[in-house]
Amino acid sequence: MTFSLPLHKAHVDEWDPEIKKYLGLAPGWRSVIAEDDKDAWFDEQLLDRE
Repeated sequence: MTFSLPLHKAHVDEWDPEIKKYLGLAPGWRSVIAEDDKDAWFDEQLLDRE
């Protein structure tokens, strides 16, 4: 199951302070933050505007 959880920046520290390092990623980067997995990777397809 894939889902996203909207989270206001005011609540980041309450939810998971490690999220902060992912908020400044440049365009083209994806991230996953789950209970047992935190990762970021570049996905060039995100920049394809066609």
